Amino acid sequence: MRHMNFSRAWIVLSLAWAATSLLLAPVMADALMDNAFTNTAFFWCLLVSGVLIPLAHEFVHSQRPYRRAILAGAVLGAALFGFVLFEGRYTDDISWIPLAWACILGASDWLFSKAQLAVAAQPRPIGDVKARLRGYAENNTARAIEGFDTNVAEFKKVFLDEMPQGGSYVQFGSVSLIAVKDFLATKMALEAALAAFYIVFQRVYDDPRQSQAHSQLRRHVAKKISEIVLPDQMDPQPCLTDAEFQKVLGLVNNPKYLSKKDELRLAVAMVGLFVDMQLNPPLSEDKDREFLGQLMKRTLHRMRMCLQK
Repeated sequence: MRHMNFSRAWIVLSLAWAATSLLLAPVMADALMDNAFTNTAFFWCLLVSGVLIPLAHEFVHSQRPYRRAILAGAVLGAALFGFVLFEGRYTDDISWIPLAWACILGASDWLFSKAQLAVAAQPRPIGDVKARLRGYAENNTARAIEGFDTNVAEFKKVFLDEMPQGGSYVQFGSVSLIAVKDFLATKMALEAALAAFYIVFQRVYDDPRQSQAHSQLRRHVAKKISEIVLPDQMDPQPCLTDAEFQKVLGLVNNPKYLSKKDELRLAVAMVGLFVDMQLNPPLSEDKDREFLGQLMKRTLHRMRMCLQK
């Protein structure tokens, strides 16, 4: 690896120095007091503190404002202690140990600070990213409506092209077949565009219906009223009802495809819309797959633009 793993290096240094201190502690205890277990344990803890001071300081104050002062003071104290030991009649042989302790402290502090910087430089948690994208979405509701309408127009053209041709003279009461096909194409285009919206907004909302864009989308779609009155209806109906909003969300949340790519999930939802109308799936021929893939990418991209700054 080109870059050192500072956290791992700090841990290795700590373990190596702790093991070395097991050998040095009895020597210091014997020279300064006696080699009783309690004295040996005390000097071992004192030696090990050289690698633990940076960690201890992180718990005391995470911003480490006095790191250099603490480091300089500890090194100076170790140097003075080493000088005292050097001047002693029976301790000059161990005067180097405080200096070694000071070197370990400096190396440990450097590695630990580098490891903290590496952690701080990591990408923000997913939750923070989602919150930022939700903020963009709330500021881009107009863009969401515009992209939705563009998607509806594109889907409608595809659905009209895929419906059986001819028979425009056929009448259902006062309604012609061509008017019925236009109504169905509009309805399915709205549902497909809504599916694209749900798929994209699910990436940043636990429930895309919680978004402000969805609330405005509901009001926007409610204004789209059927231009025909079917024989079993008394008045013109909205192109999408509450039940159809729920149906689209159900298609999008198909458990088999939740972990798949967005393009595939949208294609599956489109197939579901046609099957619901008892029509053949759109663009089912092999030659149409490339066009279908590009269609999915374009429509999803328009919705993703709503999550950009």
